[in-house]
Amino acid sequence: MILKGLFRPLRYMLKMIDKSEQVIVIAAMERELPPGFGAVATGFGRAKTKKTLEGVIADKKPSLVISVGLVGAVIPELKVGDIFIPEKIVDYDKPEREYIVQYPIKKSGVLVTVPRVFHKKDKINLKKRIPAAAAVDMETAAVAEVLSSRKIPLLCIKAVSDDLEFDLHNHKLLRAGIDTAIKSYTEYLTRFLHIR
Repeated sequence: MILKGLFRPLRYMLKMIDKSEQVIVIAAMERELPPGFGAVATGFGRAKTKKTLEGVIADKKPSLVISVGLVGAVIPELKVGDIFIPEKIVDYDKPEREYIVQYPIKKSGVLVTVPRVFHKKDKINLKKRIPAAAAVDMETAAVAEVLSSRKIPLLCIKAVSDDLEFDLHNHKLLRAGIDTAIKSYTEYLTRFLHIR
């Protein structure tokens, strides 16, 4: 696992959040939702994510949104099940649009939100276009865009479902990677929120 000794800085961040304030946990798909958190599935892809999140914000008025979910590794150091906390979120279609994640914890690298599933060849080409890329997903830039326009803090707790060498055509292996990643970030989130 890339991140070690992360919980002390997280304690600091959580002390800044009043326990009575509303914290929302979101994920793209129902399957990705960690059990027992009252989490909200935003939908697959940017458009659905933005629309659902805007409704959730209007209804719940959160003081913090925690986005959990799956990422694909773009660097060989990230392995299936590793926790990934982005320091910056970049939109693949508009690389000049980037969101700096501002919370006082150690971070894992740059997360690029891509328009479709990226296979190994796509990930290698991505590194040529955005050299700092460490992982990819399909929703987080949309989440960051909505939240930044409303000045709502975002914390991303992602886990790797497919590493750089992963064969996305092997459905059995892919399901296992997804299950491992969901278990990894659910356990992490449970420990994270227990600190509060």
